[in-house]
Amino acid sequence: MAFMIPGGVGVIESTMTALYTSLGVPYSVAVVVVLTYRVLSFWFPLVLGFPLILILEKQAKDSIQ
Repeated sequence: MAFMIPGGVGVIESTMTALYTSLGVPYSVAVVVVLTYRVLSFWFPLVLGFPLILILEKQAKDSIQ
């Protein structure tokens, strides 16, 4: 099932949290670090990318004409 879920939602986060806690990082800190990592590496580029697609497509159409 983990391979059918987009981006490994939940699987990656729980694995990274378990890894950090096994290395001695407190659980609450590990959760914050993992969720911050997910936001910066996945959601932030996604949210910025969709508006950029529209802007770049408009610029491409304008440059063709």
